[in-house]
Amino acid sequence: MKLIAIRLILCFSLAFVLSQISLRPNRADSDPDGQQVTVPIEEKTIDLPGSRGARRFERIQKDHQIGFGADDRQPMLSHRYPWGAIGRVELSTGGFCTGALVGEDLLLTNAHCVLNEGGLVKVKFKPNYMNGSAPEEVDSVWVWYGTSNPDLHRASDWALIRLERPIGRTYGWFGLSTRNDEWLLNRSVTFAGYSTFANEQREIFKGGETAGVDIGCSITKVENGIVSTSCDTGRGSSGGPVFIWQNNLPYIIALNAAEYRGNLPESFWRDQKYAIDFGNVTVPTRNFFRAMPDQR
Repeated sequence: MKLIAIRLILCFSLAFVLSQISLRPNRADSDPDGQQVTVPIEEKTIDLPGSRGARRFERIQKDHQIGFGADDRQPMLSHRYPWGAIGRVELSTGGFCTGALVGEDLLLTNAHCVLNEGGLVKVKFKPNYMNGSAPEEVDSVWVWYGTSNPDLHRASDWALIRLERPIGRTYGWFGLSTRNDEWLLNRSVTFAGYSTFANEQREIFKGGETAGVDIGCSITKVENGIVSTSCDTGRGSSGGPVFIWQNNLPYIIALNAAEYRGNLPESFWRDQKYAIDFGNVTVPTRNFFRAMPDQR
């Protein structure tokens, strides 16, 4: 009995320690990120971003005022980290979403981007896709997802895809970080996704041929396991990363998943009468971060 009690204590102690530590991917020596990120005690960082070099990153600068009523998307035309780690997820059944590398061969997107009528479909990932082309494409070989009914269980609308090749060694990958509700609310974030609209007015975004980046949009609501934002998104942006910069490294804190449009038509576009109920719905990282260490 005493031995059993000791074993139980050790198991609980180990579980507590594992819940507090930061986990890093196993990288080749030629791909260090060169920086140790310190996070406040209320946060958990489960991975550090990977890049092709400690200083090989680029931050797109916002060139106009922030405002939900205007189209704040800027075309993602950079080949540098971390933009090269974002790409288009194309379904074998047609259609496309957005995905971001979170490991050498791991891709993060939405569950509804890998499902068709509840069944899995094959997908291709095209990293750094812009102007209708990508430097390469890679097939999925394995998928783990949070729900087979994402419309009903939006808070579990995430999918982790194993790719057939470790292309993260070329493009780098994002880190993942969980944040509490108080920290998230009203937080300024960056969003990237291959969004396009039925009434798309900007040629570069038509057909999702180039990703749009919204810098400085904000988190407007945190409730029932989902997070709403004021980021400018449209069809094709599902699975796009909502991220922050910490010590000049990008960390995903949520995953774009859907939009609340009420009874408005598909051609609905932003106006100055923005309401919380029309905010874009994202899945916070904490809803799926526990899945990540098991797949490293």
